[in-house]
Amino acid sequence: MGLKVDTKQILADSFCKLLEKNSIENVSVQNIVDYCGASRTTFYNHFSDKYELMIWIYKEDMKKIWTGCLGDWKENAIKVLEYFKEKRSFYLNISQHAGQNSIQEEMTERLVLNAENYLKEKAGTNLFRDEIEYAIRIYSRNVIDEIFNWLKSSNACSTQTMVKNMSMCMPFVLMKYFVDKRV
Repeated sequence: MGLKVDTKQILADSFCKLLEKNSIENVSVQNIVDYCGASRTTFYNHFSDKYELMIWIYKEDMKKIWTGCLGDWKENAIKVLEYFKEKRSFYLNISQHAGQNSIQEEMTERLVLNAENYLKEKAGTNLFRDEIEYAIRIYSRNVIDEIFNWLKSSNACSTQTMVKNMSMCMPFVLMKYFVDKRV
């Protein structure tokens, strides 16, 4: 099992290095395997395409960030935004791929899932009504769009201000669960 993770990580590292100088659309599976000395068969034993590799990198990044994260969603959001800021060029590059298997879609789905889990934990499983699910989905899409706008901006606000803005723009139906009344 350890070897599998190591092979995946070697492919991921190669992909990230290539993305430092090339757009995602200009990096091929052949480029990735040539860079690290692996075979195409090795690549396809682990990933179906470069977009699956991209999503795997994102999920691994999130595992690292979320390890040890408890409680306050704002503190967790700050950690995530700091990480995106640190890996800004990577995430901006991969955001150029839109549609199916895009990083935006994956991040939106992850945020929806995290918000639903947070609400279930805070308010119980009977909470979910259509308007809450709708609010979570719309809010999540908008937050992900704003994160990428924030990353693109040359004079972006601080991560703390970004989280404050995310909090202030939250749909009312969600605020009572996510936003501390004292804010």
